[in-house]
Amino acid sequence: MSNNLIGTLEISRQLKISRNQVSYRCRKLGFGNKNGTPILLDEDQFLMVKDYNSNNLKNRSVRDKYDKRNILIVEYFISMRNNSIPEIANTLGIKESSVHSAINQFLKDGCVTVKSKLCI
Repeated sequence: MSNNLIGTLEISRQLKISRNQVSYRCRKLGFGNKNGTPILLDEDQFLMVKDYNSNNLKNRSVRDKYDKRNILIVEYFISMRNNSIPEIANTLGIKESSVHSAINQFLKDGCVTVKSKLCI
């Protein structure tokens, strides 16, 4: 695991909001998990939780299109025999709708595009 991951308790302290609010924002942004394991976020996810605004969720499809998890989804889709959407979602612990979107985007574009921190 990366050293750059931060838990909900620390996020709560930094943002001066309750852990419940942090968990709520994580769930709404698609970072929450149903199995009760602790939620650990990277820097990009932390910024999304920090800047969370329920009115901006309509722009979520743009974020989903460039989600770095799409690489993992497509890699699994191409390389494994059992590559149905429910199977991939279950194996990777990702929502079926996210898997469906990533695969459809890959089949449409023929490639996977992700957000980069590189500046030109």
